[in-house]
Amino acid sequence: MHSKIKVALIGTGNVAEHVIKGIYENVKPWHESVGGFKVNDIEVVGLFDVNKKKVGKSVREIYNTGPEVTIEPSVIYPEEIGREMSASLEFVKTDEFTFKNKIKNLDADQVINIINSGQQKVSEFFAKTSAESGSSFVNAT
Repeated sequence: MHSKIKVALIGTGNVAEHVIKGIYENVKPWHESVGGFKVNDIEVVGLFDVNKKKVGKSVREIYNTGPEVTIEPSVIYPEEIGREMSASLEFVKTDEFTFKNKIKNLDADQVINIINSGQQKVSEFFAKTSAESGSSFVNAT
Protein backbone atom coordinates (compact mmCIF):
# COMPACT_ATOMS: atom_id res chain seq x y z
CA MET A 1 0.00 0.00 0.00
CA HIS A 2 1.17 3.52 -0.78
CA SER A 3 1.68 6.09 1.96
CA LYS A 4 -0.83 8.21 0.03
CA ILE A 5 -3.91 7.19 -1.91
CA LYS A 6 -3.09 8.05 -5.52
CA VAL A 7 -6.19 9.10 -7.46
CA ALA A 8 -6.86 9.81 -11.14
CA LEU A 9 -10.02 11.67 -12.16
CA ILE A 10 -11.70 11.29 -15.54
CA GLY A 11 -13.72 14.44 -16.15
CA THR A 12 -12.85 17.93 -14.94
CA GLY A 13 -16.24 19.58 -14.51
CA ASN A 14 -18.03 20.77 -11.37
CA VAL A 15 -17.61 17.51 -9.44
CA ALA A 16 -13.86 17.44 -10.10
CA GLU A 17 -13.57 21.04 -8.96
CA HIS A 18 -15.21 20.22 -5.63
CA VAL A 19 -13.09 17.10 -5.17
CA ILE A 20 -9.89 19.08 -5.83
CA LYS A 21 -10.90 21.92 -3.54
CA GLY A 22 -12.00 19.48 -0.84
CA ILE A 23 -8.59 17.83 -0.88
CA TYR A 24 -6.32 20.84 -1.30
CA GLU A 25 -8.10 23.69 0.51
CA ASN A 26 -8.17 22.13 3.98
CA VAL A 27 -11.93 21.72 4.04
CA LYS A 28 -12.94 20.09 7.32
CA PRO A 29 -14.52 16.72 6.51
CA TRP A 30 -17.33 15.13 8.49
CA HIS A 31 -14.92 12.43 9.65
CA GLU A 32 -11.27 13.15 10.44
CA SER A 33 -10.21 9.76 9.08
CA VAL A 34 -11.72 6.78 7.30
CA GLY A 35 -9.91 3.46 7.45
CA GLY A 36 -6.96 5.25 8.99
CA PHE A 37 -6.63 7.67 6.05
CA LYS A 38 -7.12 11.43 6.24
CA VAL A 39 -7.97 13.86 3.45
CA ASN A 40 -4.33 14.94 3.19
CA ASP A 41 -3.44 11.31 2.44
CA ILE A 42 -5.13 11.69 -0.97
CA GLU A 43 -2.90 12.70 -3.87
CA VAL A 44 -4.38 13.53 -7.29
CA VAL A 45 -1.88 12.14 -9.80
CA GLY A 46 -3.82 12.49 -13.03
CA LEU A 47 -6.80 14.18 -14.64
CA PHE A 48 -8.35 13.52 -18.03
CA ASP A 49 -10.91 15.43 -20.08
CA VAL A 50 -11.98 16.11 -23.67
CA ASN A 51 -12.64 19.86 -23.33
CA LYS A 52 -10.08 21.68 -25.46
CA LYS A 53 -10.20 24.67 -23.06
CA LYS A 54 -8.89 22.49 -20.20
CA VAL A 55 -6.60 19.87 -21.78
CA GLY A 56 -2.95 20.88 -21.51
CA LYS A 57 -3.53 23.18 -18.54
CA SER A 58 -2.60 22.40 -14.96
CA VAL A 59 -5.12 21.63 -12.25
CA ARG A 60 -3.86 24.69 -10.37
CA GLU A 61 -4.46 26.89 -13.43
CA ILE A 62 -8.06 25.68 -13.85
CA TYR A 63 -9.16 25.59 -10.19
CA ASN A 64 -6.67 28.00 -8.50
CA THR A 65 -5.68 25.19 -6.14
CA GLY A 66 -4.38 21.66 -6.25
CA PRO A 67 -1.31 20.03 -7.74
CA GLU A 68 0.65 21.07 -10.81
CA VAL A 69 -0.74 18.08 -12.71
CA THR A 70 -1.48 18.66 -16.39
CA ILE A 71 -4.92 17.68 -17.65
CA GLU A 72 -4.49 15.04 -20.34
CA PRO A 73 -6.81 14.22 -23.24
CA SER A 74 -9.28 11.41 -22.67
CA VAL A 75 -11.06 8.93 -24.90
CA ILE A 76 -14.43 9.95 -26.29
CA TYR A 77 -17.04 8.00 -28.23
CA PRO A 78 -18.79 10.64 -30.39
CA GLU A 79 -22.00 8.63 -30.66
CA GLU A 80 -22.49 8.99 -26.88
CA ILE A 81 -22.24 12.79 -26.83
CA GLY A 82 -25.51 14.70 -26.62
CA ARG A 83 -26.43 17.64 -28.86
CA GLU A 84 -26.03 20.23 -26.11
CA MET A 85 -22.53 19.09 -25.24
CA SER A 86 -21.54 18.82 -28.91
CA ALA A 87 -22.75 22.36 -29.56
CA SER A 88 -21.05 23.93 -26.56
CA LEU A 89 -17.58 22.32 -26.51
CA GLU A 90 -14.62 21.92 -28.78
CA PHE A 91 -13.23 18.44 -28.22
CA VAL A 92 -9.72 17.04 -28.07
CA LYS A 93 -9.18 13.34 -27.55
CA THR A 94 -6.62 10.59 -27.50
CA ASP A 95 -6.71 7.03 -28.76
CA GLU A 96 -7.46 4.05 -26.53
CA PHE A 97 -3.89 2.69 -26.60
CA THR A 98 -2.35 5.99 -25.46
CA PHE A 99 -4.98 6.42 -22.75
CA LYS A 100 -4.37 2.88 -21.42
CA ASN A 101 -0.64 3.56 -21.19
CA LYS A 102 -1.16 6.86 -19.36
CA ILE A 103 -3.47 5.23 -16.79
CA LYS A 104 -1.03 2.36 -16.29
CA ASN A 105 1.96 4.69 -15.89
CA LEU A 106 0.16 6.79 -13.24
CA ASP A 107 0.10 3.78 -10.91
CA ALA A 108 -3.09 5.19 -9.39
CA ASP A 109 -4.75 3.31 -6.57
CA GLN A 110 -8.13 4.65 -7.61
CA VAL A 111 -9.58 5.87 -10.92
CA ILE A 112 -12.79 7.86 -10.56
CA ASN A 113 -15.05 8.42 -13.55
CA ILE A 114 -16.97 11.69 -13.20
CA ILE A 115 -17.90 12.35 -16.82
CA ASN A 116 -21.45 13.24 -17.87
CA SER A 117 -24.05 10.50 -17.50
CA GLY A 118 -25.16 8.51 -20.52
CA GLN A 119 -21.72 7.59 -21.79
CA GLN A 120 -22.02 3.87 -21.10
CA LYS A 121 -19.51 2.45 -23.62
CA VAL A 122 -16.66 4.78 -22.73
CA SER A 123 -17.35 4.29 -19.01
CA GLU A 124 -17.03 0.52 -19.52
CA PHE A 125 -13.75 1.12 -21.36
CA PHE A 126 -12.48 3.21 -18.41
CA ALA A 127 -13.45 0.45 -15.95
CA LYS A 128 -11.71 -2.24 -17.99
CA THR A 129 -8.60 -0.08 -18.45
CA SER A 130 -8.45 0.60 -14.71
CA ALA A 131 -8.75 -3.10 -13.85
CA GLU A 132 -6.05 -4.02 -16.37
CA SER A 133 -3.71 -1.41 -14.88
CA GLY A 134 -4.27 -2.64 -11.31
CA SER A 135 -6.33 0.38 -10.21
CA SER A 136 -9.69 0.28 -8.44
CA PHE A 137 -12.47 2.01 -10.36
CA VAL A 138 -15.47 4.05 -9.24
CA ASN A 139 -18.11 5.10 -11.74
CA ALA A 140 -19.58 8.23 -10.14
CA THR A 141 -21.65 9.37 -13.12
